[in-house]
Amino acid sequence: MFAGLVAALAYCSWPIGFLVNPALTATGLASDLEAHGQPYSWLFILLDCVTGLFALVAVGLAWLTVERWTIA
Repeated sequence: MFAGLVAALAYCSWPIGFLVNPALTATGLASDLEAHGQPYSWLFILLDCVTGLFALVAVGLAWLTVERWTIA
């Protein structure tokens, strides 16, 4: 559950853009925050990677706890 929460919070990191680059977020897309030359673009790229990693961990942990159905 913790991995899913971290993935969800990292995925919803675009509101940080209003703090670090308000001019871009007023007119652009959330993906523009990751564009080359934008301030803190490394942060948004890192948070995308964290989202993917923790989403995979959450799915893997869920997979381990699910009962396996067999076709008889």
